[in-house]
Amino acid sequence: MSKKWPKENYYTDEVTDDFMQMENLKTIHIPDNYRYVSKNPFFKALAWFLRYFIAWPLLNIGCRIFQGVKVKNRQVLKKVKHQGFFIYANHVVPTDCTYNNAILTIRRVHTIVHPNAVSIKGIKTIVKMLGALPLGTSNKSNLALNAAVKHYIEKKHQAILIYPEAHIWPYCTWIRRFSPLTTIYPVRLNAPVIVATTTFRKAKFPFKKPRITVYLDGPLFPSQEHFTKNEMNDLADRIHSIMSERAKNSIDTGYHYYKKES
Repeated sequence: MSKKWPKENYYTDEVTDDFMQMENLKTIHIPDNYRYVSKNPFFKALAWFLRYFIAWPLLNIGCRIFQGVKVKNRQVLKKVKHQGFFIYANHVVPTDCTYNNAILTIRRVHTIVHPNAVSIKGIKTIVKMLGALPLGTSNKSNLALNAAVKHYIEKKHQAILIYPEAHIWPYCTWIRRFSPLTTIYPVRLNAPVIVATTTFRKAKFPFKKPRITVYLDGPLFPSQEHFTKNEMNDLADRIHSIMSERAKNSIDTGYHYYKKES
């Protein structure tokens, strides 16, 4: 994968097209007995130390200096201070997972990821320690993921980060269409959603890439206490609407995406 992305990009489907495919990664099968919630005290202690003494401080400093990350409207997090919640974010830079995980809140954040994220030899255990929750590849592993999400939200009062757009489109300044199924967890658990929209501002010397501002909004709650398809549609529409409005704050990054003519 090249570190330099083309500025003119053409897509067929904004839901499924991926401009950041990594050729050296192969899709793996998540075993039915995959441990989404570790009971190993050594693993849990090391994961805690890794997040709060290494990853969290380093990522905070690195993201602020090298990407100029600023967070606006952070006070909305006070409204979910004593409960688990979901973070829904647009997916527009390869490192957005780092600042959405480290800068938005000091609370433990778990991220729903593609199975490829836990396939990299040598670092897959570290990735898991930092909160990666790979999508299941079978009914049993999906049920295990569902149970883990419920555990972290309802029992641990932690945060789950979800990218409804699924794929990274580098420096895209508009919000892509995404499936209402991406809101299944907050609707099923009747849990609050914080919307985190990455926007771009002018590059600042000596850095050539646009600087980043993240706007927080919410919390949003499912409008009904019952799990329905209409409720998922409604919540997805509200998330998309908020993101789209915030995305208007972005400058023209020079990266453009055009739909191919059929």
